[in-house]
Amino acid sequence: VARAEGATLDPATLPALAAMLAQARSGGTSMYYDRRDGRPLEHDALYGAVLRAAARHGIDVPLHRTLSTLLAACG
Repeated sequence: VARAEGATLDPATLPALAAMLAQARSGGTSMYYDRRDGRPLEHDALYGAVLRAAARHGIDVPLHRTLSTLLAACG
């Protein structure tokens, strides 16, 4: 979906990006803290955006669709 939207993805940068993200984590994601603290989840901003972009390009994203549905059911 990212490539279809025009993103340039260089596989060589993935290990460094994964390491940076792993170091930035402070014990949980923003959605975790939102759920824990009773705030609305921002799942549409994340998974919904992927679903809408995928639909524009005719790309099937069953995992994102399932996760989006499950997160929406959480409240």
